[in-house]
Amino acid sequence: MATLVSAAALAVCVSAPVHAAPPADAQGSLTYYYKEDGLPYNGSLDEPELGVCHNIFAADFTAQAYAPHNLTNAIAEVFPNRDCTGLPTLLLPDSPQRPDTLKFRSAKFRL
Repeated sequence: MATLVSAAALAVCVSAPVHAAPPADAQGSLTYYYKEDGLPYNGSLDEPELGVCHNIFAADFTAQAYAPHNLTNAIAEVFPNRDCTGLPTLLLPDSPQRPDTLKFRSAKFRL
Protein backbone atom coordinates (compact mmCIF):
# COMPACT_ATOMS: atom_id res chain seq x y z
CA MET A 1 0.00 0.00 0.00
CA ALA A 2 2.82 2.44 0.88
CA THR A 3 4.42 1.69 -2.50
CA LEU A 4 1.19 2.58 -4.32
CA VAL A 5 0.87 5.90 -2.43
CA SER A 6 4.52 6.74 -3.16
CA ALA A 7 4.06 5.94 -6.84
CA ALA A 8 0.96 8.15 -7.00
CA ALA A 9 2.80 11.02 -5.31
CA LEU A 10 5.70 10.62 -7.72
CA ALA A 11 3.34 10.69 -10.72
CA VAL A 12 1.85 13.99 -9.50
CA CYS A 13 5.32 15.52 -9.09
CA VAL A 14 6.48 14.35 -12.50
CA SER A 15 3.37 15.64 -14.27
CA ALA A 16 3.80 19.17 -12.92
CA PRO A 17 4.40 21.67 -15.75
CA VAL A 18 7.97 22.50 -16.57
CA HIS A 19 8.61 26.15 -17.37
CA ALA A 20 11.29 26.94 -19.89
CA ALA A 21 13.96 29.40 -18.90
CA PRO A 22 13.78 32.73 -20.71
CA PRO A 23 16.12 33.03 -23.68
CA ALA A 24 19.59 34.32 -22.84
CA ASP A 25 19.95 36.14 -26.15
CA ALA A 26 17.84 38.53 -28.14
CA GLN A 27 16.89 37.14 -31.54
CA GLY A 28 18.07 39.25 -34.48
CA SER A 29 20.55 42.09 -34.90
CA LEU A 30 21.16 45.70 -34.01
CA THR A 31 22.73 47.29 -37.08
CA TYR A 32 24.54 50.61 -37.15
CA TYR A 33 27.16 52.67 -38.97
CA TYR A 34 30.53 53.94 -37.80
CA LYS A 35 33.39 55.84 -39.35
CA GLU A 36 36.98 54.76 -39.49
CA ASP A 37 39.60 56.98 -41.14
CA GLY A 38 36.72 59.15 -42.35
CA LEU A 39 35.03 56.28 -44.23
CA PRO A 40 31.60 54.90 -43.24
CA TYR A 41 31.23 51.20 -42.40
CA ASN A 42 28.34 48.93 -41.39
CA GLY A 43 28.41 47.11 -38.08
CA SER A 44 26.06 44.87 -36.13
CA LEU A 45 25.46 43.14 -32.83
CA ASP A 46 24.04 39.74 -33.71
CA GLU A 47 21.95 37.74 -31.23
CA PRO A 48 23.07 40.03 -28.35
CA GLU A 49 22.96 38.64 -24.82
CA LEU A 50 20.13 40.08 -22.72
CA GLY A 51 20.90 42.22 -19.67
CA VAL A 52 24.56 42.66 -20.57
CA CYS A 53 26.25 45.90 -21.60
CA HIS A 54 27.73 45.63 -25.10
CA ASN A 55 30.43 48.18 -25.93
CA ILE A 56 30.51 48.87 -29.65
CA PHE A 57 34.01 47.76 -30.61
CA ALA A 58 34.20 50.19 -33.51
CA ALA A 59 33.20 53.14 -31.35
CA ASP A 60 36.37 54.04 -29.51
CA PHE A 61 36.68 56.90 -27.05
CA THR A 62 36.56 59.57 -29.78
CA ALA A 63 34.16 58.07 -32.37
CA GLN A 64 30.59 56.91 -31.97
CA ALA A 65 28.36 54.48 -33.81
CA TYR A 66 25.29 56.10 -35.36
CA ALA A 67 21.96 55.44 -37.11
CA PRO A 68 21.02 52.29 -35.14
CA HIS A 69 18.35 49.93 -36.46
CA ASN A 70 16.92 47.50 -33.90
CA LEU A 71 15.98 44.34 -35.77
CA THR A 72 15.78 42.22 -32.61
CA ASN A 73 12.84 40.93 -30.59
CA ALA A 74 14.07 42.90 -27.55
CA ILE A 75 14.07 46.50 -26.40
CA ALA A 76 17.48 48.02 -27.06
CA GLU A 77 18.85 50.82 -24.92
CA VAL A 78 21.67 52.66 -26.68
CA PHE A 79 23.98 54.81 -24.57
CA PRO A 80 26.14 57.77 -25.59
CA ASN A 81 29.10 56.46 -23.56
CA ARG A 82 30.92 53.17 -23.14
CA ASP A 83 29.90 50.78 -20.36
CA CYS A 84 26.21 51.74 -20.74
CA THR A 85 26.55 55.11 -19.08
CA GLY A 86 24.78 58.33 -19.87
CA LEU A 87 21.14 58.89 -20.78
CA PRO A 88 19.91 55.95 -22.91
CA THR A 89 17.65 56.10 -25.94
CA LEU A 90 15.12 53.26 -26.17
CA LEU A 91 14.67 51.43 -29.46
CA LEU A 92 11.60 49.21 -29.60
CA PRO A 93 11.83 45.74 -31.16
CA ASP A 94 11.87 45.76 -34.95
CA SER A 95 11.58 49.56 -35.05
CA PRO A 96 12.54 51.82 -37.96
CA GLN A 97 16.15 52.89 -38.40
CA ARG A 98 17.03 55.98 -36.39
CA PRO A 99 18.70 59.02 -37.97
CA ASP A 100 22.44 59.64 -38.29
CA THR A 101 22.17 62.16 -35.46
CA LEU A 102 21.57 59.38 -32.91
CA LYS A 103 25.09 58.45 -31.83
CA PHE A 104 26.04 55.81 -29.26
CA ARG A 105 28.95 53.79 -27.88
CA SER A 106 27.20 50.94 -26.03
CA ALA A 107 23.90 49.05 -25.90
CA LYS A 108 21.91 46.82 -23.55
CA PHE A 109 18.95 44.60 -24.43
CA ARG A 110 15.90 43.49 -22.42
CA LEU A 111 12.60 41.79 -23.15
